Amino acid sequence: MKKLIIVCSMLLSTVIANAQNPAAGDHSNNNDNAGAAMSKAVNEFEKTQMEVKDGVATFTGLPQVKSSAYVVITNAAGDVIKQAKINPEKNAVKIGKLPQDLYFMTIIHNSKSRKAFTFKV
Repeated sequence: MKKLIIVCSMLLSTVIANAQNPAAGDHSNNNDNAGAAMSKAVNEFEKTQMEVKDGVATFTGLPQVKSSAYVVITNAAGDVIKQAKINPEKNAVKIGKLPQDLYFMTIIHNSKSRKAFTFKV
């Protein structure tokens, strides 16, 4: 499970980086059906927001899902720092006193990355 979460986090980081820096040959202004199909994908965590305050990450806008969603916290080097289950009733994760670094917090549901956040300590 830990390896799967690390792989999902790394893949999400790559997807985010590619979305922010498209390749030179990428023509995102073309009107093909592939782009239209991708925009119709549903992400139930789209409206989820995160706030980090006093060593606790709190999520708002969590949807009701049939199986548990997980939060995975990794540091800038990709090391898993913490994992926790979340849902609308248990919407906070204690992160304690982390050393100064850039961290990635990824919500994973059904073995797919659904939303990622970054925060700096």
